[in-house]
Amino acid sequence: MKMFDMTFLVKYVVMPNETVRIGASLLILLVASYFDLFKDKNLPNNFLYACVIISVAIGMFAPAEMLIFAVAQAAIIAAIAYIFYKVGYLGGAEMFILPSLALLLPVPPVMTGIFLNVPFILFIMLFSGFLFAMTTLVYFTYRLIRAKQRFKISLEGLVMLVLVLIFLGMYISSPIFNPTILLLVMVLDLMAALYYSYKDEIEEMMTAKVRVEDAEEEVASMKYATTKIRNILKGSPVITGAKIAMMRKEGIKEVSVLKGMPPYMPFLLAGEVLALLYSTLIII
Repeated sequence: MKMFDMTFLVKYVVMPNETVRIGASLLILLVASYFDLFKDKNLPNNFLYACVIISVAIGMFAPAEMLIFAVAQAAIIAAIAYIFYKVGYLGGAEMFILPSLALLLPVPPVMTGIFLNVPFILFIMLFSGFLFAMTTLVYFTYRLIRAKQRFKISLEGLVMLVLVLIFLGMYISSPIFNPTILLLVMVLDLMAALYYSYKDEIEEMMTAKVRVEDAEEEVASMKYATTKIRNILKGSPVITGAKIAMMRKEGIKEVSVLKGMPPYMPFLLAGEVLALLYSTLIII
């Protein structure tokens, strides 16, 4: 038996125990969504470790080429998630949940109708990212209107709008035109333009003060951080247990943190459901 079957690169391979894999991935996201929604976004470490263990236990029963493909995906995603976690763009839970999904569903399931050996996690991220961007776009637009903020657009926001207009002009007349791709790009671009134009206002809306003794794993608002807090954080806005201990030692009573963003796990759950049902809309 060959260690790596090169036909995997050009010929679709069905995942073994596909129903079990789909069920396990949906169950993981369902439980994660419960903690995200009803437990103040606090996913227990034991649950996160269990996600990885379950994913490895199920994912290991696969052809060698598929297993290598899955592990490579999981490793790359974990590394990227860690970088985004350190800069405060992702929570720590994503470093476990996303690689677990990659291990369970390395290629599109048969039910999607996409018979290509491409990472299925890409479809999940596209749909969940679209839903998240649409929700935050509507939410922050509503908050800005309620706050009677005047219309403005920053240079970065203007660049984003110009880029999407150029993309529209080229893509609509393209032979590979796809309305789903167009909608995804437009929503993501509009959200980026809104964020860059109202970055200070949005950060102010999201900022809240918490007592250091009550702080858990939070993302600090560097804009409102004191010199002492900046020295403790040392470039990474993520407030860990060690940093909380250092703040207490320095006598710091309060710290400004970013709150108010919608919990992300329900979007991942909805993204996987949409990916299972409608991934062909992206390909065709």
